[in-house]
Amino acid sequence: MKKLYFQLALQGIRKNREFYYPFLLSAIGMAAIFYIVSTLQSSEEISQFYGMEQIQIVLGMGVYIMGIFAAIFLFYTNNFLMKRRKKEFALYSILGMEKKHLRKVILWENMILAVITIAAGLFFGALLYKIAEGALFFIIDKRADTGYLPSIENLGKTALLFAAIYFGIFLNGIRQISFSTPKKLMEEARAGEKQPKANWLVGVLGILFLGAGYYMAVTVKNPLSAMSAFFMAVLLVLAGTYFTFMAVSIIVLKLLKKNKDYYYKKNHFTAVSGLIYRMKQNAAGLASICIFATAALILISSGVSLYAGGEDILRTRYSRDIMITSEYSPEIPEQLKSMKENVLEGDDIRTKDNVSFSNLSVLGSIEGNRLISGEEEILRQNVMDDSTIGILIVPQEDANKYLDRPLELKESEAIQFGSKDPISSFEIGDLQYSVKNDSRRIELQEMNDFPAMGSVFLVVPKIEDLYKIKDQINIGVNKIEYNEFFNLDSPAGEKMEETLKIRTSLREEIEKGNIKLDTLETEREDFKVLYGGIFFTGIFLALIFLMATSLSIYYKQLTEGLEDQKRFQILEKVGMNDEEIKETIKTQIRVVFLFPIIMAGIHTAFAFPILTKLLALANMTNKQLFLYCVIGAFAAFTLFYFLVYKATSRTYYNIVKKAY
Repeated sequence: MKKLYFQLALQGIRKNREFYYPFLLSAIGMAAIFYIVSTLQSSEEISQFYGMEQIQIVLGMGVYIMGIFAAIFLFYTNNFLMKRRKKEFALYSILGMEKKHLRKVILWENMILAVITIAAGLFFGALLYKIAEGALFFIIDKRADTGYLPSIENLGKTALLFAAIYFGIFLNGIRQISFSTPKKLMEEARAGEKQPKANWLVGVLGILFLGAGYYMAVTVKNPLSAMSAFFMAVLLVLAGTYFTFMAVSIIVLKLLKKNKDYYYKKNHFTAVSGLIYRMKQNAAGLASICIFATAALILISSGVSLYAGGEDILRTRYSRDIMITSEYSPEIPEQLKSMKENVLEGDDIRTKDNVSFSNLSVLGSIEGNRLISGEEEILRQNVMDDSTIGILIVPQEDANKYLDRPLELKESEAIQFGSKDPISSFEIGDLQYSVKNDSRRIELQEMNDFPAMGSVFLVVPKIEDLYKIKDQINIGVNKIEYNEFFNLDSPAGEKMEETLKIRTSLREEIEKGNIKLDTLETEREDFKVLYGGIFFTGIFLALIFLMATSLSIYYKQLTEGLEDQKRFQILEKVGMNDEEIKETIKTQIRVVFLFPIIMAGIHTAFAFPILTKLLALANMTNKQLFLYCVIGAFAAFTLFYFLVYKATSRTYYNIVKKAY
């Protein structure tokens, strides 16, 4: 009997190969990708390289995302397979097979699929691992020959994950069989043919959810509040997309049907009526395609912009090649200047673009034209909203070193430099400063401690004012700092060597905690590793979403073709010729498959403002570059989508062609 169940399962897979083979290919691809990323994430050989720990943290998050998505997507696509098989299972029941026998057939089917997926996925994963590793090292600009033996741990982890997924699919299959009769299975196999009603409530909810999600995305101002707003906006847009496709699409089609001038034409009549007839079933699939497409667009454009905008990010975070900082005291400026000169003379290093200044950084908010520091409340209650800004405060003596016309501030006066939104006063605790606006740019404005949020640059009369302001803040984390920043006056190829010399000379002071040293060249290496890792992980995640999009489109074409066979037989019998039928098919497919890519473009456009805020948290503030990346990603994805559509539409044409 076991052989019989095995043969029935194998026969069922072969008979429905147009459904099962694409499913298997996608599952094998996901298993291979999961193994590759898991192995990279846990590789001890890779972790030995400088900065690779950061990449492995990023890859670790990618592993979890891939595993969860693989489970959700394979469950989703398996529903197409089960619907196709229900008619067959109903016939088995009519011929005398009991439900326990059907369960055994389903068990063997899933065992066969699991073995093929795991064996082929691990084979291709192990085969392609070195290529993926080489691509990672190329992206982060490192060279290595680590050698390679397949990871037993990750082979087991991948096998266990996909075995668990197929076991879950098996349980879902027997659930559907156990609570159904042969008659019900037959009805479910034909489900989706009943004309749906235009649900205005669902349509209104869909539009409201989309509107709320879009509103949150375009109105968020502060990168610090963008993260929580982004996840809420994603949930709203997800729900809104499904509701919109399920209800609004039907409402639009029914409105087209009422338009007699449009509806009563050969091509439009058959296309619109056919779409209305099964749009309820189509809607979820089209919405899924839209979501997958949007996810791929966001991952690709964000990853590319972070990687391509590396130098901009570095210069936003590090205004000079060398940045030496110490807690301020009256003797520190002379000590730090002397220390710097001794190091530079000892190592024969030339500098340029030198700046030295004292500063105090605090948080606050603008209310009307008043700047109010709410540092204590913000830090104690962790209150970060769109009104939160950074305030960089510098004494007049230091600012005057970089101005052609020196300032002459009186007590309780302050100057705000280079702001489009001038303020009239600065208040903190019991202190209040009247503020004037100076439109000039001052070099010290580049030394911004708050690149990820809005900021205000203030100059106050004396260094004593910084102490007064600090005393009004009860948190105790703010320090008055003295800074010596400069660039290296040497060719790019020599800057790393000089930077390492400076770090070596100052090591003792750094270890004692007397100074903090930030160096652009060493951070550049960290950047390449971190953002290269993010880019690399994004590519793999985007590949999974592209596979999901392709498979969803394929199954949509396949199921629609099977459902349309009888309808086009009827159209031929009532007098439509081959050319008219083909034109009807083209119209119908265009309408159905343009909708998701158009909506994905709209989603991405509305996501642009909030994405720029999230990228600002990573010091990526070049909006123009990100815009180019979004446009390029959309153009490339549209081409990919069109090619997949053309390839899969042949399946639809071939199936429908058999009907006439």
